[in-house]
Amino acid sequence: MKRHYYEVNPSASVENKYDLPEWEHPQYYGGHSPIGDYLIYTRHRDSETLYNVNYESILESLNEAYEASGDENEDNQPYDFRAGHPMVGWVEYIIVPRGAPDSVLARAYEILGALADYPVLDDEKLSEAESEEASESWDNWARRDVESLIERETFGYIGTGADEIELELSDSGPLVELWVTDNGLPEHETHSDGAHFDVDEIAETIIEQVNVNPYSILTEFDDWFVWQVALTN
Repeated sequence: MKRHYYEVNPSASVENKYDLPEWEHPQYYGGHSPIGDYLIYTRHRDSETLYNVNYESILESLNEAYEASGDENEDNQPYDFRAGHPMVGWVEYIIVPRGAPDSVLARAYEILGALADYPVLDDEKLSEAESEEASESWDNWARRDVESLIERETFGYIGTGADEIELELSDSGPLVELWVTDNGLPEHETHSDGAHFDVDEIAETIIEQVNVNPYSILTEFDDWFVWQVALTN
């Protein structure tokens, strides 16, 4: 849904003076269909973080406007609902009833106008959501991949247990130079599908910080083995 202008339309009907987009019944759809009401925003199962944050912020803002209006008719309260979808699993819709208080209609108009100028409704909430996703990605896969790379590249000479290297989210300790972001995570990029960690670079940085040359390890092992043999003879 894309809007090209957001101004009160003097030629629009009295019931829709803000010229809000009206719900249109989808083809091949047999579920809840709020004909005559206004469709403000949508998201689906695979929506990016930006759209999920916008969705939640919009619904919260509209309901705040409704509560402040003093309207006690629940039929006039903004709401959302979910419908199944054959391609993306499900789609959720934010609906403002046609009979909603004028302050709610005005809030919807303001929100759509703001999004037409800038795609993020709440920068702070988006930043928090992205940080949380990055932490989950680090805990769920990136940290494990880094640990595996360290042990592989150093032939097991460097372990990642508590007695050797602590890969904890910390702003102090031997790996302090690695944790450079505000949320204590290694540097990463935020893409549409979530946080991306360069696990190869992180592992290499850790190896360098503990002053281990992986190419000298086999020589060190050979020297140790020869010394052990000498002791037994």
